[in-house]
Amino acid sequence: MSNIRRERLQGQLIREISDIIQNKLRDPRRGWMNVTSVEMSIDLRYAKVFVSFLGGEDQVDQGLKVLRGAASYMRVELARRLRVRHCPELNFQVDRGLEISQKVFDILDSLDIPEADESNGEDLEEGL
Repeated sequence: MSNIRRERLQGQLIREISDIIQNKLRDPRRGWMNVTSVEMSIDLRYAKVFVSFLGGEDQVDQGLKVLRGAASYMRVELARRLRVRHCPELNFQVDRGLEISQKVFDILDSLDIPEADESNGEDLEEGL
């Protein structure tokens, strides 16, 4: 199976799963969540769905419980929407990318780095 086909299916899964979460799941524990990416197995039978959550660890845990509990429902819904021979098994994972980016930004922001003096740069250019 080609990488192009897998990439196309991954993009469709992101869109369709996001739509199902926003418009079909009515569980109040759902909270705010966003599907950030999908990684498919080579045979297209398994999909890791990475989701970011807004809120603390309690909301992340509740959101994952909701998603994992609704995985079979989503799979049936995806089978109706997608034109694939086998609808992939969904495995939901927390995407910690935003959290990690924020930590790196906070560390960089806390560093005491003096701003560069612009006149020093001009002196170097004149000597060349």
